[in-house]
Amino acid sequence: RLGAAGAVDAAMARLDDDYPRVRVAAIEALAPRDDRLNALVTRAREDRWPMVRAAAVTALGPHTRARPVVHRAVRDRHEAVRAAAIVALTAAEDWNAWERVEDRLQTEKEWPVVLEAAVAFAEARCQPDAVDVLGEVIDRAQRPRPWQPDVEVAARAVRARAAIGGEDATEIIRRAASDLSPQMIRIAAEAAGEVPSCRP
Repeated sequence: RLGAAGAVDAAMARLDDDYPRVRVAAIEALAPRDDRLNALVTRAREDRWPMVRAAAVTALGPHTRARPVVHRAVRDRHEAVRAAAIVALTAAEDWNAWERVEDRLQTEKEWPVVLEAAVAFAEARCQPDAVDVLGEVIDRAQRPRPWQPDVEVAARAVRARAAIGGEDATEIIRRAASDLSPQMIRIAAEAAGEVPSCRP
């Protein structure tokens, strides 16, 4: 426990351990401490293991002072880190990151885990300017022989659009309910009327 004498120093020392899982454990132990942010920032930026960078980004999410590092991690070279950054920003309700998140949604070859996190961010942010890019996510899954993970993300995007609402969203949901859509998207579109609004 970090309350024990020397525990903080021990966790700090383990940030340089050879084993990535040990570094992750050290990061998780240090996460609540404002006075150890610099060490976590170093792990988020420089660690060669994605799982360690993702853990550091997650740990930094609640700390406003470290938020620029989390913003930059939305464009990390590894999908696990990008997804972790977006999840952390969603939890922190840091809607200033929208342009970076929107960029991920517009990237056709982005990994589903990142797109899933980005769709959840858009729904939680609940602003009409996300409707068009969510429509792009849905449209990509309506092409011939779509990749199943894209279909799953698109179904989640249908729900997000329904929650945000508006005339544009209604039209996209109508198209998603078409017989030409994959079954999972049709089911999501048919259930859209029961999705509660995310607006106050």
